[in-house]
Amino acid sequence: PRQGFGGAVAEIRPSVVGTTRAAEQDAFAGWLRSGGERLPARVRGVVERRVAWQAPKAVGSALLFGVSVWLTVRLWRRLIEPDRALVGRRARLSAAVASSGASLVLMAMTIGNTQGAVAPLAATLLYG
Repeated sequence: PRQGFGGAVAEIRPSVVGTTRAAEQDAFAGWLRSGGERLPARVRGVVERRVAWQAPKAVGSALLFGVSVWLTVRLWRRLIEPDRALVGRRARLSAAVASSGASLVLMAMTIGNTQGAVAPLAATLLYG
């Protein structure tokens, strides 16, 4: 762990002494200082809880992102098709712009949740 996380011990923000978070930080710091390869039970439990929390969110946000991109593409294609009546054009444009914004937000959520599920050790160490 020292190669990848050696400098991270100094980056961990201190928590209130006696709290669960402080105990978790102490477990992480002790593991990093020990140089051992095996995760202590407390650290493993915290990481497993993060994966159990992040993985379903990653799947859900990825599915919503896919639907949002599909909807956005359909809206923009309908908007730029030739010979379309001008009736409702503003509504279609508003919907296309709104769905584009929603796609960007869902993309960020998908990236963040996937990172938390794929790299739970680093995310747990640095963000709790």
